[in-house]
This record gives sequence, C-alpha cells and structure tokens, in this order.
Amino acid sequence: MSETRATIVLGMHRSGTSAIAGLLSETGVTMGRRLFTAQRGVNDKGFYENAAVVKLNERILDRANHAWDQPTILREEDLERSAPGDTACVDLLTDEYAGIAHWGIKDPRMCLTLPLWRAAISELADEVQYLLCLRSPAEVAASICKRDGFSRDKAAYLWLNYTLSAWHYTRQCNRILVRYEDVLADPKAIAEKIHRSQGSSPQLENLKFVDRSLHRNRESTWNESSVQHLADRAYQALLLEETEGSSSIDACIEEYRAIDSALSEVLKEHLAQVQQSETHYRTLFERAYYSWWWKLALPLKKLEEVFRK
Repeated sequence: MSETRATIVLGMHRSGTSAIAGLLSETGVTMGRRLFTAQRGVNDKGFYENAAVVKLNERILDRANHAWDQPTILREEDLERSAPGDTACVDLLTDEYAGIAHWGIKDPRMCLTLPLWRAAISELADEVQYLLCLRSPAEVAASICKRDGFSRDKAAYLWLNYTLSAWHYTRQCNRILVRYEDVLADPKAIAEKIHRSQGSSPQLENLKFVDRSLHRNRESTWNESSVQHLADRAYQALLLEETEGSSSIDACIEEYRAIDSALSEVLKEHLAQVQQSETHYRTLFERAYYSWWWKLALPLKKLEEVFRK
C-alpha cells in the first residue's frame, strides 16, 4: 500500500496562504472536495480553503468564545474545552480526503486550532508536513486594514496571534517556513522544495496560479507602537531561526504573552460578552436562513421587490 501525505498550510490571513495552496493544487495536491470560490477584490484567483474545515474551525472558535479577528490570545485550556467531539476532526478528514495519495489543508484559523487537529491528521496521513507562510507584518497590516478597516495595532496583535501560535504548535513537527516574497519570485523552486522534503515529485508543467501581480499593499509606515515593533522583531527572528535558533522567538512569545496578560480584565470580559452575543445572534440568523419557512417566504420577498420597483 502506497504512503499517503498531508501538507498543512498555516499562516496569518493575507500572508500568502492562498498563493501556496493554489500552487500546491497545481502540483498535484488535493486541497479538498468543497473549496470556496474566488471573491473579487479579496482573492481573485481563489482561496483554496476547504469549506468543511473552515466551518468546523469556526465552530471550535465559537465554542471557545473566540473569533478569527479577536486580538487576545486563545488559551490552550479554552481551546481544549471547545473540542467538537472525539471523532469530529477524523470524520471530516476521512470524508474529504480518504483514498487520496497527497492531500492538503489551508485555513488560517488552523494556526489557532491546530492542537485539536494534529492527531486526526496523523491518523489519516502516513507523513505530515506543515508549511508556515511568512509575510512582513507591515504588509499584512496594510492588506487586512484595507479589507476590514482594522487599525495597525489590531493587525499586529492578530499577526502575532496566528504566526507565533502556528510556530509554537509545530515546533516538534516536520515544518518548513516559506516567505511570501520567495513564492512570488520563484514558485517552481518553492514547489520543488516542498515536494522534495516529502519525497514526492511535483507536477510542474503548467504553473499559472502564482504571479507577481499578487504582491500588493506594500506598507512603509510601521513600527509606531510597541506591539508593531514586537511583530517586526518576531518576523526577523523567524527568518533567522535556521541560523540563530529559536531562543529569540521564544523571547518574543514570552513578551507577547506579557502584553496580553497586561490587558485589562474588564476589557477581556467585555470582549468575551460581545463575542458571545455575536455568536448567539449569528446562530439564530443561520437557523432562520436555512429553515423551510425562509425558503417558502423567499419568492414572496422577490415579488415584493418587483412591486416596489
């Protein structure tokens, strides 16, 4: 029986995870049966995110009273309490990837939820490789602030949350760090590096997904606060990990945890209550939206729009 391989793409939103996932798909890696479609102006070429994985990750974050854009650290004990069930992750991966020789997952949320997935991933794949996509936090901030209207400080908090969590959760695993600029400069070389590290041969005949036009939102105004400065130092430490070791990264993690701990407990309580309310009303809306009475009422709503015009 041939070995099965899994490649898990991690990284902060807007860090090039879609570029890597699209490249992997072109080279023979199955990224899932149910992928999100492209979204004009956000990811024109596609996200390559498995919709089922994203849905379960959002469910996990909801149960942990957290959100993808929450700037505080998701504690591991809260994450463990939010586990969706003993077999939920295994069942999903089996349904999506069983019988596939080389499969992959890309969902930035997995940077935060990975401890709940690792055992299931290892159960389904003989060999697992993690790719941590790195992009300058200043550029990530420029992109995500333009898309979502966040402040640079919030973007820096999120970059630290995602990137340092992903690095910490994969430090004992087969892991490759991939720079966004390197992917754009030479996607073929990156594809060969990824596949070679797993002993597989990529399909390189028709690589079209990655192009330099993807490199937008370059940011020069940065490093104006302590959290932005810390994100920059963490980024440089990650780039130098192979030559200088992990002590600088560990120091950044401890400093970031100290910043998070220093946040007002009242503020954290308020954020938790806001998130709880948001989850509650979003759940009510989704139940209503998919209910039979909503579907029956939809033609009447369309008819009403016609008469109003």
